[in-house]
Amino acid sequence: MSCWWWTVVVVEVFVVVEVVVEVMVVVVVVMVVVVMVVVVVVVVVVVVEKEKEVVMVVVE
Repeated sequence: MSCWWWTVVVVEVFVVVEVVVEVMVVVVVVMVVVVMVVVVVVVVVVVVEKEKEVVMVVVE
């Protein structure tokens, strides 16, 4: 009986660890995607600002 109980505990621990690892992986992936999106947005904004400056200079 005690052996059976221990196997249940071990299985539960494995399941919990697996869930935690999956959640961490998802969180890391989401963070990476967010960082990439932010970088792309910043680059686009900088390029657009530069283009505006160039256009202003050309117009003047």
